[in-house]
Amino acid sequence: MSATRSVLTPATSAGPAGLRPRVWTALIVLGLVGQMAWTIENIYLNLFVYDTITGDPNVIATMVAASAVTATVATLLLGALSDRTGRRRSFIAGGYLLWGVSTAAFGFLTVGLVEDIAPVANVVLVTAIAVITLDCLMSFLGSGANDAAFQAWSPT
Repeated sequence: MSATRSVLTPATSAGPAGLRPRVWTALIVLGLVGQMAWTIENIYLNLFVYDTITGDPNVIATMVAASAVTATVATLLLGALSDRTGRRRSFIAGGYLLWGVSTAAFGFLTVGLVEDIAPVANVVLVTAIAVITLDCLMSFLGSGANDAAFQAWSPT
């Protein structure tokens, strides 16, 4: 039976792991876009916080630590959930889209906006908490889409 299958299926129709070139191209492009987004997020978010919110390095350190914990939890939870539901592609596509929206939301988050919405004595602190919360949401979505769903779906 396997001899018949190899005669009917040309060697160029599937690559390693039995995937066709179109699927390999989609995997490579999707992985590249995800890694570029993650790199841009990690490089520029710290600068954004430092330049527009506060120059206090403790805020950035707290943000990075909270984001790392959130990403770890999201990878474990969403990876298991995507496996159980069998809808890994939906987790990838939806997660990447929501990740992009949450990343873009940082452009709207400023001390002035928070002061207009919630005039409090320490508006910088409230803005810093909002940024850290949004970063954790973004890390949850990004880790769910990229680390839990896409990396597990990619053939090795």
